[in-house]
Amino acid sequence: MAGGEAEEKLENVPTIKAYKNPDFLASHAARKIRIMCELQEPEQRLAEAQIDNYFLFLGSHQVMHPEERTKLMTELSEKVKKGGPRDEMEALSAKISWNKRLMPMDKYYTVAMELAGMIAKFNLEKKKCIAM
Repeated sequence: MAGGEAEEKLENVPTIKAYKNPDFLASHAARKIRIMCELQEPEQRLAEAQIDNYFLFLGSHQVMHPEERTKLMTELSEKVKKGGPRDEMEALSAKISWNKRLMPMDKYYTVAMELAGMIAKFNLEKKKCIAM
């Protein structure tokens, strides 16, 4: 292969910067980059709003307020009582079993709400003291 041919082939290869390539950014290989963006972007917004400290509550989407779980369990039980095709009844039974296993975790939903309320109240009182 002559030197001119190699240069010609290199010139014909389209290139795109990785950060401008939506296919790459949506790929599994770029997952770490997306996670970093989810950390960096909020950090920038907080800095711009001059927020120095914050609490981050992490949890599961499957945990819910205990009253919501009770309501869901009642609805599922009523559907089972009405009856229906076997596969639907098996699916409902599985949902009931799954929700029973999650019930003990629901108390942490309430605890997190209470803690967030205490922190917010403390912060408001702190601001009042600073303003004086």
